Amino acid sequence: MSDEFSKAEGRKQGRATLKPIASTAGPALMRQINRSILMNLVKLHEPVSRAQLAELTGMFRSTVSEIVKELVSLGLVLETVGQPRGRGRVPVLLSLNNRSFWVIGVCVRPERTDVALAGLGGKKERSISFPTPARPNQLLSQLSGAINQLREQPGCTTPLDVYRIGVGVPGRVDAAAGRMLGSAHLPAYANFDMVAALEERFGIPTEIQNDARLGALAEASIEAAEEKDSGEFVFVQIAPEGVGGGIVIDGELYNGHHETLAGEFGHMVVEANGPQCACGRRGCWELYVSDRATVRRYAPRSDPTDPQNRERFWEAVSKREPAAVKCLKETARYIGIGLGNIVLTLDPASMVIAGRVCKEWEIVFPIIDRAFAPAHLTIPVRRARLDTDDLYLQGSILLAVNAAFRQPEVGINVLAPAV
Repeated sequence: MSDEFSKAEGRKQGRATLKPIASTAGPALMRQINRSILMNLVKLHEPVSRAQLAELTGMFRSTVSEIVKELVSLGLVLETVGQPRGRGRVPVLLSLNNRSFWVIGVCVRPERTDVALAGLGGKKERSISFPTPARPNQLLSQLSGAINQLREQPGCTTPLDVYRIGVGVPGRVDAAAGRMLGSAHLPAYANFDMVAALEERFGIPTEIQNDARLGALAEASIEAAEEKDSGEFVFVQIAPEGVGGGIVIDGELYNGHHETLAGEFGHMVVEANGPQCACGRRGCWELYVSDRATVRRYAPRSDPTDPQNRERFWEAVSKREPAAVKCLKETARYIGIGLGNIVLTLDPASMVIAGRVCKEWEIVFPIIDRAFAPAHLTIPVRRARLDTDDLYLQGSILLAVNAAFRQPEVGINVLAPAV
């Protein structure tokens, strides 16, 4: 029984009717694991030779050659002749075939939805954007048109084969069940079975995740490619409406026990007697650091949910208007307090911050650094490498693409229908 079948059955029948089964490491599974390892190494080191792969893994060259032959036949890996270097055979170099394993990434934001086509390398080929509808059935209709348009091949009547769809959405998500649990910004989407709806419509395996976690996933991919980080960091998104986040351990997202709460840093209490939050608690962090909170601090009588008011504030900051800069510095102080709580709880290798606030890094970073860093700790804090919308869309693409690189699960960790 495949892992994909188990997940699909789990979504249909519910966890109460599932039981764990053992997935043991027989020859077939070991070959799948080795294939996954080689795929990931080609991704990290391309262009790379078979000899280099054998050296990196300790596998016999014959084993490497057999698996590479399979990957080439599947169209996942390309062979190119390298440059001659003195005597001996000219090496044949391997790289990912970026025009294979086509996927669709969907990034649903409160105001706009982006849909992109990408290949195995995770690079966006083309994309379509449209205003996010108020209701999910309207979204499905517009997604259908966008996905069908992206699958069109010029001069060909057959649509492009798409192997996976990855979806990023705001608010809490039950990724295992494929369902949005709720979003304050898209209230009609609460408990919407996004995965089931898309799989029924397209017949393509689909995954869903919270957008901020996908931002962390995209950041992890960039760090792995640049080999500049340990693969362990906490990602914090200071958004217009709230705060999202993601925890990355060994280059993988940590989803927590319930798979819905890990990274929900915005609802960490920083003022016990603070204002009421939509979550029902008081003094949540996002009430002090979101763009909405900063605008409210700057212009108490204005509507902080109005994008025009937010733009007026950021324009005032860019002109270094004293009142606007003062409010931004107060936001930075609260950001530092929250980051300090996270650091002392999780002890990450580094912290990554994303959001509009990062464009004023020279103002906010010194205050963040002073507010959060205990004297005996040196935890790097830096900006995300991409803008928020790009991070979220790239994360949704990677959510789909990573299926080609994922190792099969071993042990008593696969769910199957109870007999």
